[in-house]
This record gives sequence, C-alpha cells and structure tokens, in this order.
Amino acid sequence: TDEAGAVQAAERIREVVGASRFDGPGEQGIEVTVSLGVAVFPQHGGTPTALLGQADEALYDAKRAGRDTWRVAAGAPVAEGRH
Repeated sequence: TDEAGAVQAAERIREVVGASRFDGPGEQGIEVTVSLGVAVFPQHGGTPTALLGQADEALYDAKRAGRDTWRVAAGAPVAEGRH
C-alpha cells in the first residue's frame, strides 16, 4: 500500500490492540499497547533489507516518543500518530 494506507493500517492496529484485553493475572486480564514503524517501498528503501531497516528505525522513534504510537520512516513527509 502507499504511505497513507500504511498509516491507516498502523493506526487501526494500534487501536485494536489497545482496546483488547489479554489473559493474565486476575479476571480482567492485562492491557497491551503497541508501537509501530511504517516504511513504504520504494520511498524508504529499494530492497527488503533496507525497507525493514527503515521500519525498524521508525519503530524505535515511536518507542522513544512514549510508546502506544506509530512513526513513519525518516525521509518521508513528517507523520506522527498517537491517541
């Protein structure tokens, strides 16, 4: 998909995971959040390895931003997402 579609997918994944409850201690289960890195071919990398590396860097940017969020790989229009 293009960058807009990837951003929509990342936000949807973040929302679904955040709204879900997972088995854990107690009857209520545990809350889980997710951070995501988005990279798009060929904009962020022309090979699978380069693309994965850019997505990984974007993931670490999301984690540094406070988690439960997503970031698009550097070199793209500035995009951030967080509820």
